[in-house]
Amino acid sequence: MTMGPVLSQTSSKYAAALEKAWTDLGAMDLEVVAGNAMAQVEDGRLRLPFLSGDILIDPNARSALEGGKETELFTVILALHFLIGASEKPLAGELISFNEVPGGPVYYSAFKQRSIDRLVQHFGSMPSKLTQACKTLGGEIVMMGDAAVIIPLFPKLPLTLVLWNGDEEVPASGNILFDRTASDLMSAEDLAVAASLVLSRLLSASKAL
Repeated sequence: MTMGPVLSQTSSKYAAALEKAWTDLGAMDLEVVAGNAMAQVEDGRLRLPFLSGDILIDPNARSALEGGKETELFTVILALHFLIGASEKPLAGELISFNEVPGGPVYYSAFKQRSIDRLVQHFGSMPSKLTQACKTLGGEIVMMGDAAVIIPLFPKLPLTLVLWNGDEEVPASGNILFDRTASDLMSAEDLAVAASLVLSRLLSASKAL
C-alpha cells in the first residue's frame, strides 16, 4: 500500500523540518543553548524540562527520549525549535491570544478546532477535571475566568488555559493564551501544534484520574 499524495507531502514536510532542526542545533554551542533554554548539558546531550518530566536530546545521535522511550515526531520538532529559538530574554509576564501572534490568524481555524474547542468540549462542563489534570503535568491553578491553569510545555513557554462557565443562554467558552515572548521562540504554526499537544496530554491525564 502506498501513501497518498497528501500524506506523502505531509510526511516529507515534517521530515525536512526535523532534518533542518537537527542540523541547526548541531551547529550551536550546547552550553549557550542550555543556558538560554533552562536545560542541562549531560555528556554532550541536553536534558530539557518538558511538562512534569524532561526530554533527553542527543544532537550527535539525533535522538530524543522521553522517559526512556523515543519521543513522538511532533514533540521532537517542537523541542528542537524551542532550543534553537530560546534566548536570554525572560518572560514578559503579558498574555496574548493566538491571533496576536505574528501569522496567528492564518492558523487560527485549525488552532481553535484542535485546541480551544477540545478544551471547552472536554472540560467546559467539569472545570475541576482541568485543574486536577493540570497538576499531573506540572501546571498550576490561577485566578482567571471561572477556571484557569498555567502549564509549562517547556521552560519559558507556558500556556494559559482559561474556561468560562456557560448557562442556559450562553454556552461555555475558553481560550488558550501565550506569554508575549512566545512568538520569539516559535512560529505560529509551532504554537498551534504546542497547544494541541498540551490538550492531548491533558485529556490523557484526565482519563487516568
